[in-house]
Amino acid sequence: MTNAAERDDNEGLRFDEVDGEIVVRTNVKDISIMGSSVDVQNPLPTDGDSVYVKDIWLSESESVNFSGSVLDLFDNLHSEIINITSDNPKSITIHFNRTIISNVVGLGSTTSGDFSNVKIKLKNSGGVLTTVIDESNSNTKYTTRTFQLPITAGFNALVIEFHTADMVTLSNCVILKSSGVIARLQAAKPDNTITDINATAGGNLKVAVEEMELESQTPFLLRVAKGEISGHTIMSKFGQNDDIGTGAYEDIWDGGGTYNYPTVGTAPITKLIGHNAADTEPIEVQGLDISGDLVVQTKTLTGTTAVTLDTPLWRVFRLKNIGTNDLVADVCAINDGDTVDYACINNGNNQTLMALYTIPNGKTGYLLQGTNSIIGTNRGYSISGKLWMRPFGLVFQLKKTFGLASDGSGFIIMPFPLPGKIPEKTDIRVSAISSANGGGVNTTFEILLIDN
Repeated sequence: MTNAAERDDNEGLRFDEVDGEIVVRTNVKDISIMGSSVDVQNPLPTDGDSVYVKDIWLSESESVNFSGSVLDLFDNLHSEIINITSDNPKSITIHFNRTIISNVVGLGSTTSGDFSNVKIKLKNSGGVLTTVIDESNSNTKYTTRTFQLPITAGFNALVIEFHTADMVTLSNCVILKSSGVIARLQAAKPDNTITDINATAGGNLKVAVEEMELESQTPFLLRVAKGEISGHTIMSKFGQNDDIGTGAYEDIWDGGGTYNYPTVGTAPITKLIGHNAADTEPIEVQGLDISGDLVVQTKTLTGTTAVTLDTPLWRVFRLKNIGTNDLVADVCAINDGDTVDYACINNGNNQTLMALYTIPNGKTGYLLQGTNSIIGTNRGYSISGKLWMRPFGLVFQLKKTFGLASDGSGFIIMPFPLPGKIPEKTDIRVSAISSANGGGVNTTFEILLIDN
């Protein structure tokens, strides 16, 4: 038997015997397999992530008046193809051996040249050309440029035009290949078995309403009211004025007349005072401090002796008795000198009735709904009302008007299906005027508050 090591040839091949088997060894870098050279630009017949030389149909490709070949753009980064003519446009056609899908084309040149005014067309079956990139009117010079192609089903050739009479230099072209992915979505059921999740004809995930979690079936505002949605609260305000006159508009609150708003940068609301020595109940006070931040504090009454609040207030919009006994007389939030009533619980109510509110600092309000109604036994009058808002630091602006009459329209609901945005520290109030003395009006409104 001839020794395998002696069977060398002149083509760089060597045959060795290893463990009784013949092993072929070679120093040749390029091996011809079925007539094709195998190298970095001609890998084995598997698809890659970008276009290689092996993908290009050279005989159908064109680079009119360009020096070099289309293949020079793909086999290394140092070769150049140059068009020095005044042709306009200059054109390169890159044809592929089979249809490809791509959404990115990159062009580059060496530091000795550049390109501009690019238009890219895709050629589909039948030779139909579709323009997908058009920068033909842009005179910007590039040495490198990436073009995002639209999503396409595939194309057979790429036509690159340069709409300029200037010299065009290219050294490389990158055409990335795209591939579609079909995902299979599965989920674990409570019994730990796996099931497929299917899609509707419209491409949405199928969800059976009867199988949704309880909280997703609960109306949004109810979930807010239950405290289930972080950063969201609802403020329900309700006010009443039992004796609106005919001479001027009065605000809808327990104190009657026009409400006295403290000025910006002050906090004069400092005390609580009862009007009967027997009133010693704890009173919850809701308002805003000098910075407009929400403050809720509780102070226990000491009869007719004023009690100092822990935090002086710029705004107060609710007082309520949270004790176990009814109040005997009125209770009011006042200033140090007891010269101004800023909120009052009228005897028998155990809570203020104020159709007044100020959006706290750090929150944005959205007015959801309001109601207005005529109250009392004297019904021989009509009411004209107004909803006002005052952005911080500005003046009150009229936002809505309403009318009530005792002959059939003594109640009105004002829904706001598209509630407007109410910025922080905006004052809100409702006022009314009567056609006869003794008119009584009740007003409510609900505001959704969202943390900024």
